[in-house]
Amino acid sequence: MGETLDLLREKIYATGRIRQTASNDMRLDALFGAFLVCRPRYEMEHGPEIDRLMVSMVSNFKAAE
Repeated sequence: MGETLDLLREKIYATGRIRQTASNDMRLDALFGAFLVCRPRYEMEHGPEIDRLMVSMVSNFKAAE
């Protein structure tokens, strides 16, 4: 799981929209953690919706300055 999250984080940083810092690493980890908790709870009835929400949350991520 950790490798997958590392790859996702790398892809996000590769966009150039977010600077790679320890603070942003922690904020992304919190975001990914929330997704990992919510997905199993809601995937049976709301799988596609939770996926769209995650994409939206990452897309709207505001990096720490």
